[in-house]
Amino acid sequence: MKLQFALILSLTMVSFSPSFASPLLADEEGILKSIDDTCGDSWCEGDYGYAFKQVILQPEQNSTEVQFVMSIEDSQAPASDSVGMVRDFDVSCTVQGFSDPSEVMHTRYTLDPDFYTQLDSCIRNLEQKLAVERR
Repeated sequence: MKLQFALILSLTMVSFSPSFASPLLADEEGILKSIDDTCGDSWCEGDYGYAFKQVILQPEQNSTEVQFVMSIEDSQAPASDSVGMVRDFDVSCTVQGFSDPSEVMHTRYTLDPDFYTQLDSCIRNLEQKLAVERR
């Protein structure tokens, strides 16, 4: 009886343990952190600020969606938008051909080079599009 109770208690603790809660969520958070870390050496060096919000792995579409906010100081933005006249743009990039963490990540800490290239291209296109729209 004591062994049964201990086994049930152990299984209950494991099922509610945060480390076992959602492996997919943990993978997506790891990818998001890697994108954010990469940003400091690439996109974040330009005129825009970036706040990466969410990574959504989409196996049924064989893609990964990266949702983020691009911010830029804008002298034409209404003063009520924010102190310092900063405009925020909610945007996303969908990278095709990558839907599993093992495909997106090259190592535990770095993005796959092909994933990075596609994401970089999308972000550069968004920068150009927003620059044109702001004129």
